[in-house]
Amino acid sequence: MKKYLKWVLCLVCLIILFLIIFLILRENNLAFDTAIYNYIIKYKSDFMSNFFKVVTFFASVLFMVFITLGCLFLPICKKYKIVIALNMINDVILNNVIKVIVKRERPISWFLVEESGYSFPSGHAMASVCFYGLIIYLLYRSNIKKKYKIGIITFLTLLILLIALSRIYLGVHYASDVIGGVVIALIYLVIYVTIVDRKINN
Repeated sequence: MKKYLKWVLCLVCLIILFLIIFLILRENNLAFDTAIYNYIIKYKSDFMSNFFKVVTFFASVLFMVFITLGCLFLPICKKYKIVIALNMINDVILNNVIKVIVKRERPISWFLVEESGYSFPSGHAMASVCFYGLIIYLLYRSNIKKKYKIGIITFLTLLILLIALSRIYLGVHYASDVIGGVVIALIYLVIYVTIVDRKINN
C-alpha cells in the first residue's frame, strides 16, 4: 500500500496544479492571493522584513549554487554527489520552462525586495522543496542516529515552510505561485527519487 501513496500524492498535487494554472489564465490577480497577502502583511515590521530577507536567501540561486558545489567536496559517495547536482540542474530548467509557458506577471505593487522574471511558479519555493526535500530523503535513508536524523529533518522542513512564506511576505510572489512551486517540486521529487532509487539499487 505504501508504494502507492507517493503516486496518490502526485495525483493530488497535479490536480491542484492544473486548478491553479486554470484560475491564473482566467485572472492574473486572484482574490485568494490578495486575501492571503493582506493577512500576512498585518504582521509586517522591520524585524519580520529583515528575518524573511535572510530566510529567503537560503533558496536563492547564489546560495543553491554554493551549497550544491559544496556537496561535491563532502566525503560522500560519488553517486550521491551526482544525484544532488543533477537535481538542482533539473529544478532550474523545469522552473524556467514553466515560467515561460505561463507568463504570469509579478505583483509589482507588493515588492519589498526587487525581483525580475515571471512570477509562476515560485523559483525559491521549488528550489527549497527540490534541494532540501532531497536532502531530507537521503537523510531518512541514511544510517545516522535517529535523534540527529529527526532533528535535521525537522529543521529542514521548517526552513522549507519559512522560505515559502517569505516569498509572499516580501511581495515578490502570489500565494498561488508559492503553492504551485511546492506542488510542482513534490511531483518532480517523487519521480526523481523513484528513478534514483532504481539506478542506485541496480
